[in-house]
Amino acid sequence: MKKKFYLCLPAIALATAGAFCLLFITGCQEPVKKTAKVNINDGNEFPAFLAGTWNCDTDDWELVIDPNGRITKARVSIGRVEMVPDKITRVPMKESGEGVFEPGEWIVKYDPNTSEMLVQIGIKHFKARKGDDIIEGSSKDTFIGPVDPNGMLWEADWISIPEYFVSTDKYKNYSLPIDENEFFRGKVMFKKVNKQK
Repeated sequence: MKKKFYLCLPAIALATAGAFCLLFITGCQEPVKKTAKVNINDGNEFPAFLAGTWNCDTDDWELVIDPNGRITKARVSIGRVEMVPDKITRVPMKESGEGVFEPGEWIVKYDPNTSEMLVQIGIKHFKARKGDDIIEGSSKDTFIGPVDPNGMLWEADWISIPEYFVSTDKYKNYSLPIDENEFFRGKVMFKKVNKQK
């Protein structure tokens, strides 16, 4: 049975463009330019104990990090869509619609001196169409904070910078206003649920 995913715009979008929820089911991927990067301070190797699947306690984020420190899969908060680096993800939607998600840069940085890890997930462009309604744009989500000594918990500050455009029967390519004061989404906790093989 295929999983179903829902995408609901932020409150600002709901107020501006009306209710716009999109139904997704898991889709397919196609290749794009390589974008995943790993950077370890002091030239050290990525610590193997950080490899695994990291689940967030909020907003359905999930990150799978391989032993080299590269993100091999991410479930993002936009529609809870599962993406992989370097590939466009396409997901069918209601009313003969389609969601298209192209990853931007995915970056992992780790500082062994402070045990601080930074992960950045960029969505270069997404476009979701349901009937005649379209939402598209881009986003960049950054998580940064210390990993606990056991390598099982990671408390991170979440900074999210979105850009959304809506087209409906009332609006055409309308840029949704974004409050820069809301870029900081607060602290979130990731828990490693299994080790990467």
